[in-house]
Amino acid sequence: EAKINGLRNVNNTNLHWTCIASGSIATNVPQTDDPSLFRLSQDVYSVLATASARTSPFWISMFVIFGFQYFLLLLLLADQVDVHAEDNPLNLPANVETSVRISQVLLVTIALFSQDDLLIGIESLVDEMPNYFRGNVRFMNMTRFQWRMSSVIRLLQGLLNLLAAFKLSIQSETVPDVLLNVLGVGFISNLDNLAFSLSLKGYFGESMKKLTEDVRDVEFHLDSTNNQSSSATLITKLKNSAHIMIAFAVLVWMLIAFSIFAVQQIEGVYSEQDIKIEFGDEVLPFLGLFNGCYKASDANEDASGRLLYEQVGFANGGKFGFCSDFGDGDGGWAFFIGEMGDICEKYIARSGETSTFSLLEAATTKWYTSDDLPLDYLEITEIKTPTSECGQSMFQASIDACPSILSFDSLPMSRLAPPNSDNDMESRSILDASVSHPIYYYYSATEAAGSSFDLIFFNGRRWIRTNSIHIPALGNKANLTNVQDFFFIKDVHGLFTLINDLRTSALDERRRQWVTEISEIVDAARDQGSPLGLQWYFPRYETTTFKSSFRRLI
Repeated sequence: EAKINGLRNVNNTNLHWTCIASGSIATNVPQTDDPSLFRLSQDVYSVLATASARTSPFWISMFVIFGFQYFLLLLLLADQVDVHAEDNPLNLPANVETSVRISQVLLVTIALFSQDDLLIGIESLVDEMPNYFRGNVRFMNMTRFQWRMSSVIRLLQGLLNLLAAFKLSIQSETVPDVLLNVLGVGFISNLDNLAFSLSLKGYFGESMKKLTEDVRDVEFHLDSTNNQSSSATLITKLKNSAHIMIAFAVLVWMLIAFSIFAVQQIEGVYSEQDIKIEFGDEVLPFLGLFNGCYKASDANEDASGRLLYEQVGFANGGKFGFCSDFGDGDGGWAFFIGEMGDICEKYIARSGETSTFSLLEAATTKWYTSDDLPLDYLEITEIKTPTSECGQSMFQASIDACPSILSFDSLPMSRLAPPNSDNDMESRSILDASVSHPIYYYYSATEAAGSSFDLIFFNGRRWIRTNSIHIPALGNKANLTNVQDFFFIKDVHGLFTLINDLRTSALDERRRQWVTEISEIVDAARDQGSPLGLQWYFPRYETTTFKSSFRRLI
């Protein structure tokens, strides 16, 4: 007989030892196919629970767990968070289709119950270390602390993995994306199993190979006598079901969080709330008048689950909405003017085919007129601080612009002052680019009463010279008060009235061709709030059809 750790080894070194919770040793547990027998999971967490901290298998397991699994999961989670985006740090899409939402719920549920590390970690902590074991003598000194440490590390890794799967699923915008993201995270969870398989083949050294073989072969047995004596108590029943209750509690938490995010998406919380629009005007000259700031509608209006955007301060101004079918089966975002109606019928310009819930994403597609002519230019940007990027700040920037200028024919033109200018600065917060720049006029008191005004104003992209006789709302009966009201009364905003009049087919070509002279394009970098120092052109119109009459070549 030879003593091992104070115990007697009888017959041979392959004797199956039996370890009791107190630490004493017994040899009376038969080697039968008892259903209560179970094996350790074949992964490096089992190695971590059984190997001594003074051996290489312990630290190899720690390296695999923290150097690969934890590091990759934390890197993935950190990469998907934008700490600078206060309104949407999780980078959630504006909204998703119903089919995507259903797939998100199903796959997140599947991810939970297929997450072995999470479930085994819960079960290991609840059930504690087995009371008896059979196997190699190396397991005789396994401690509760080491067992619990391995279980906690496994549990936390499983939670991180599930959190990453949940996060990637709610960030996905298509069903294939949801599936691929969840499956991709599952690969990280299986790295501990992969490392165990490689260890069995000797890739991590002989000692690691020997220990993994022992882990593979060892069998554990619960203290059936203790279980039977207390099985009737409520506490025991709860303990036996604790791992199930915890798993379902995690599922309920995920579904609640998912519901909150889904409701916020439907309400437009993650959509752009304020945007700035800049149209080109080579194809449709009047589009420049609708350049400026837009915001999500406050009237809870939406189109096909998307937000409706309206030009700031003008109920009958420009609007953006979504059309599910433009007539050829293609859907996309559209720009229209005036009251809400059938967007698919009244649009002036539309995006290329897209199902995106984000107008910013739609802006990256090619846009077309209702005649299918490609728009020359459209830029849409998100506004983070409307108070500094819209309205009053734009007006303030040009307050010191020259009070008078000489036109091309040497007519002195004065700057048009808004009505009640001393008390009207508060309303400047809703003015667009046109009214935020100086407006110049020429009117000769020596001419007959009711003579027209020459006008120069900014259309959001270029400076334009025209005459009030070409503006139906002013006509030959213009006076200074009418001109002021036409531009500055925010509730009607005459420039939009001008566009609606110009688009009326009953008007003659002369009124459609309302631009006398036009400047070169003025981009934001060169915008000095003044029409001086620019190259000017005479427009040439095509007069073939109603809509194409707005096209011009400079």
